[in-house]
This record gives sequence, structure tokens and C-alpha cells, in this order.
Amino acid sequence: MQDWNVIVTARNYRAARERLAAFGEVARTDFFNVLTMKVPDVARFLEALREAVIRDPVLAQALARVVPATRRFTFQDPARFEDQARDIVAGWADDLAGRAFHVRMHRRGFRGRLSSQDEERFLDRFLLERLAERGT
Repeated sequence: MQDWNVIVTARNYRAARERLAAFGEVARTDFFNVLTMKVPDVARFLEALREAVIRDPVLAQALARVVPATRRFTFQDPARFEDQARDIVAGWADDLAGRAFHVRMHRRGFRGRLSSQDEERFLDRFLLERLAERGT
């Protein structure tokens, strides 16, 4: 599936895939225990999922992480990742002005070529510089 808006890391792949199908289109990825989803309304999905996890202990145990993906991109090298990630997070500066935040990256792939911690620091510094330029 190319047009997804939620990414899921599962503890129990089969249970997660079966139960998430009630919320929208679910697809496998090339990454271990990672699924993508296409849901009509991400906010409504997250609320419905929250309620479902309370009622369904199997679903609760099957999910490790569920993340809305409002923007996505593909890349083949770390420099391209930084360029594209910087362009996306630049748009968040207005929403972050005057607020506390932290940058966390959860990823699969590019082992040994891309450091999550280095990229978190890179994006954090970028956002702090962007906010300083705006005087916030």
C-alpha cells in the first residue's frame, strides 16, 4: 500500500493485523513486525483504537507502537533523509513556538548508515535554531 497514514509496530503481528482490519486497510511492510494502515480519519481512528484497547486485551498486547503519519518520504542515503526531514519539521516551528518539545525517532532500516540519536540531535538543533530565528 502506497497511500498509508498510520504506521504500526506489533508485538504479535497476526493478532495486530487481524484486529486492526476493523479500522481500515492494513498492509504488511518489508520490515519485521511493522504494518501500515490507511484510515479515513486519523484522529477518530486513534480515539476508537484507544477504546478498543481497553476492551480487548489481545489487541492491547499485540500492539507495540501506533503512530499517525501525516507526512512521509522515501530516501536512499542519510543526506537525503536530513534534507527531507528538515523540510517537514520546519513546518512545525509555528506550532512549537513557546512550547516544550523533544525529538524522538523510531525507525527500521539503514543499520550502520543512519544513527537515530544523531538524527534526533540534528532535528532538535534545527528546530531550536528555527525557533530562535523567529524570536520564540
